Amino acid sequence: MRSVSVGMDRRVLFRTSLSTILLAAPLGPMLTRPALAEEAYFETGGSRLASGVSGKPRPETGCILLEQVQASGSAKAPTISAELVTNGGVAATVAFDSAWPVARGTFFDVEARSPEGDSAYVHVRKLPSDKDVMSVPATYLTSSVFNKFGRFSAYGPPTDVSVLTDVTKGQARFIEIKFSVLSASGSDSPRRGLIAALQPVGSNDAVMLVSSATASRWKKSGAEATTRQAAESFRVVGTRPTRNPRAPNSDYRFGTEGQSNVERRNVEGEGTARFATRVGAE
Repeated sequence: MRSVSVGMDRRVLFRTSLSTILLAAPLGPMLTRPALAEEAYFETGGSRLASGVSGKPRPETGCILLEQVQASGSAKAPTISAELVTNGGVAATVAFDSAWPVARGTFFDVEARSPEGDSAYVHVRKLPSDKDVMSVPATYLTSSVFNKFGRFSAYGPPTDVSVLTDVTKGQARFIEIKFSVLSASGSDSPRRGLIAALQPVGSNDAVMLVSSATASRWKKSGAEATTRQAAESFRVVGTRPTRNPRAPNSDYRFGTEGQSNVERRNVEGEGTARFATRVGAE
């Protein structure tokens, strides 16, 4: 009973806060925060900026891209790949086969979406020094995916998050999840999904593909099959050494519309200077 009341209290709080923000705040960029050291930078929305998509800030996925996201094959169902900077001095190219087109624009990093809201996107989190992607608790990975600046937190962090299954197949870990997303109107939108988690050789990061769809589409509309297809196709295509730290100024979009001058100011500040130095040294 206690967990139910807490979930309800959180929803009330988020809806009340949202109403206050919509009434009191002018349109335009939302609050940005000074960058913090290491993973805290990504977990506290250090690189958030107004995306131009309904005035929402860009989600924090932890992705630092060395080049533009690539899509090959069919435009409607492409193979999507991207080269990411990861901790440990490793640039990793990851790919997945999508049933949906690649999403372009300042709101997205590495993502595919359907018109119905089914989606798959890449999320990166640093691993503890004494753990690998197979040994960390599932909640260590899901807490990063569902943090308050994450992909599903435009109107408040997801609620009712549950891990349904957690299995390992070869070098990949698959975590089946269910959760509820808060909408602009304050209503809950239940979703089902699958997280595929990998660890590139030599890297200290977990690189995840988070695939999901609305609960109503999961069984009846075949969304479960397409979500699993994307997750099970997720792979590390290759790795190479890099001297670039996993820091905002390593991203090819840094200082452009894709990363914005908000992030430029953060990186030039003392907080992110410490972050970049510490990440680069690890």
